[in-house]
Amino acid sequence: MKDLEIPSVLNFYQHLQKHTNKNTEFNDLIRIQADRTYCDFILNNGKKIKFSKPMKNFEEALSYIGFIKIHKSHIINKNHIVQINNRTITLSNNEQINIAHRFKKKITNEIKTKR
Repeated sequence: MKDLEIPSVLNFYQHLQKHTNKNTEFNDLIRIQADRTYCDFILNNGKKIKFSKPMKNFEEALSYIGFIKIHKSHIINKNHIVQINNRTITLSNNEQINIAHRFKKKITNEIKTKR
């Protein structure tokens, strides 16, 4: 991991711990959804946490710990993928997220090699 990525992951983890149960871990995070300059973190217990940073601040760092960008506004935890269809991914909380065409090939390759 590059030095620049570590502060983003640590900052995110500290925020996650501050606003949830202290036992919350990265695997409890199902997905991140961008909302302009904010991000909503959706946890496996149904809770949403708003973080006042754009998604691009976390994208590269989180890719090293099992997350993948599937749309311009969505990063998902690969551990929570239940099913992949041609245009959508179903997550463990039964949400279906659209796969952007430009990410489809990358997602297919990454899921096959790392899952």
